[in-house]
Amino acid sequence: MTGGLKPYPEYRQCDLAWLKTIPRDWSVMRGKGVFEAIDIRSRTGSEELLTVSASDGVVPRRHKTVTMFMAKSYVGHKLCWSGDLVVNSLWAWMQGLGVAGEHGLISSAYSVYRPRLAYRENSRFFHHLLRSAAYKWELLTRSKGVWLSRLQLSDLSFMDMPILLPPPEDQAAIVRLLNTSAGKWDVRFGRRRS
Repeated sequence: MTGGLKPYPEYRQCDLAWLKTIPRDWSVMRGKGVFEAIDIRSRTGSEELLTVSASDGVVPRRHKTVTMFMAKSYVGHKLCWSGDLVVNSLWAWMQGLGVAGEHGLISSAYSVYRPRLAYRENSRFFHHLLRSAAYKWELLTRSKGVWLSRLQLSDLSFMDMPILLPPPEDQAAIVRLLNTSAGKWDVRFGRRRS
């Protein structure tokens, strides 16, 4: 393995199309067992305006060059909090998603998923997992539409999607590794890729 990582001592069969085996103590759950959909709207429209970037995930809009026009009012726009997964449902298949690092306003067209209590400790793990190459494929196959540029991921499709769940200590170790690594994690092989 790369970076001094060692293989797990035992593996077991897995029924995912893109993953045949997983470490024995890892599990796979449907999205609805890991996340809950959140739809809370701003009453004032004064919260920090956030955007979803394919390169960076959820970031303050003021830090990005966004060509979309600014709304006259953000009252009624969706809110997210630190640790929430924000998904641009039209660009999920192109990694238009990420875990928010702060509270703020997002487009009312985006979806917000909050990890259930048992999975909140390492919410940053989901940022890396769902932006991996394997999940890019998974999100593409679950997004529906007539043209590639108009594919949309529904809440139902997301909630039915399999979520790979290492034990919490492994999730934390993966996040630590990726936060200090120039490469991205390849979920299929349990290691970084350049």
